[in-house]
Amino acid sequence: MHAGLWLVEVHDGIPWVRPPSWIDPERRPMRNLHHQTHAAAQRIGQQLRLALDDDADARGIGPSRTGLTPIDLTPPIWTQVPPDDTWRRTA
Repeated sequence: MHAGLWLVEVHDGIPWVRPPSWIDPERRPMRNLHHQTHAAAQRIGQQLRLALDDDADARGIGPSRTGLTPIDLTPPIWTQVPPDDTWRRTA
């Protein structure tokens, strides 16, 4: 973002980012997933607690997982390395 390749826009107090064109040619706005709403943070916390409850599952007394979806652990797109041809040395 500091290099000027990412654009940050604020809509209704919520920051949205537009990635460089080599990540998304249409430069669609996306949310920064490091900032979650309170409800989303609670849901993720609940999913993590259920995922870590291996002992109860092994004994067959684990909590109900009805209505929960798996946690997506795919790395965010902005952590991926850009193609080599986009880098230029300035010095």
